[in-house]
Amino acid sequence: MGLIRGINRLRGTWLALCLIFVGLAKGLAAEVDGVALMESYCLDCHDGETQKGEVNLEAALEAKPLVKNLDLWKTVISRVENGDMPPKKKDQPSSREKKALLEWLDREVVQFDYSTVEDPGYEPVRRLTHIEFSNTIRDLLGLDMNLVADFPIDLSGKSGFDNSANTLFLQPILMERYLGAIDKAVEAAAPLKVAPNKKSPVFVAWPSDEGEEPEAARKIINRFLLRAFRRPPTKREAGEVRTVYDRSREKGESFAMGMRRALGAALVSPAFLLKSEQAKDTDESYRVDEYELASRLSYFLWASMPDDELFRLAAEKRLAKPDVLARQVTRMLSDPKSDTLGSVFAAQWLGFDALGVRVRLDPIDNPWCTDTLMTAMKKESAMGFASLIRDNKPLTELIQSKTTYVNEELAKFYKLKGVKGDEMRLVAHTDKRRYGLFGQASVLAVTSSPYRTSPIRRGEWILDS
Repeated sequence: MGLIRGINRLRGTWLALCLIFVGLAKGLAAEVDGVALMESYCLDCHDGETQKGEVNLEAALEAKPLVKNLDLWKTVISRVENGDMPPKKKDQPSSREKKALLEWLDREVVQFDYSTVEDPGYEPVRRLTHIEFSNTIRDLLGLDMNLVADFPIDLSGKSGFDNSANTLFLQPILMERYLGAIDKAVEAAAPLKVAPNKKSPVFVAWPSDEGEEPEAARKIINRFLLRAFRRPPTKREAGEVRTVYDRSREKGESFAMGMRRALGAALVSPAFLLKSEQAKDTDESYRVDEYELASRLSYFLWASMPDDELFRLAAEKRLAKPDVLARQVTRMLSDPKSDTLGSVFAAQWLGFDALGVRVRLDPIDNPWCTDTLMTAMKKESAMGFASLIRDNKPLTELIQSKTTYVNEELAKFYKLKGVKGDEMRLVAHTDKRRYGLFGQASVLAVTSSPYRTSPIRRGEWILDS
């Protein structure tokens, strides 16, 4: 009996191995067939030498995984499906070959399992966006000032988001604007004639006499640099800022003026203006450090710097623990600063940030479309998306939600009764056509032509979003 069980077990093992090898063989065959078909029918026009239409499929085939050139391969799939590739005058694949090629491309591109990618890439250095700069100054100095009104507009790249490193250049004119904005900010944060507000997040110490000044300056500068740079400053960085303060005092300037100059020096530092991470000298994947994780988290959820709790957890090296991280995400989503998920992320993703910029009011043909109405339109979509994330609602709510946010002006536009005042509040729709994003005025406005609706533009919006 033992021998029989052993033979049966051996048979089972061999059967499993055979199935595995058959599966591997099929997978390899599918890959070889796909590449071979591309070589047979596509590379005559699109190899490294010919590159018809400036398309080099030979190089694209060598770049693995193929999703590295996702847009290119999506175009190839579309052209093959429509019969545009290969051109009519060229040899055509049989229906079986065409089907095999499309199935291979679907596996390699459309259905690609991104969890198999072991290389997480890198975080490119970029400057803060105008929104991030403004929010960071607000949280760093405790000031609610519009410092970016005269900044040149942030451009959005191909992604549609303005936080792409590909477009966040530091032009000379922007540097001039930074200097002016920082001067205004430190003047407000460090008044010369009176002691700063006791609730100031900057001045954690204030000397009562000249003898206390060095220690007070040290405490203020060290804490400020940690928060401004979103990480502990190096000895050199801290020394340079303290030197600015010392030289000011040596010239006979007041303690407040010395602090003002020190704060200004810190705020024009690349460590403040740029969002960067310290790369490690290795080819292996590695975890970002706790302070970098805190910044990634805060700039994603808040579009601003980490708060004291994130800094504390980073210093204790506890933030990366899964349970701690989960609690922090929940806490941060409950903070009003997470409204930027709607007003920034969703606005750029769905395109309703164009209201009032690219899509403007027209007092002649659309006199009802006021600035205040467009503001309410944007708030409706932003608040709805933020609520979706904050309350962990199903994604189907994006297109099926029966509730929305309106004020009196927007309610009249939607013909909803019983809403008074300028404050946005949650209401239920009575018109099914207004359910979800597709019924919101902001989305309908940015996907329309100036004088009429545009099904084509709306279809394109759905595909792009």
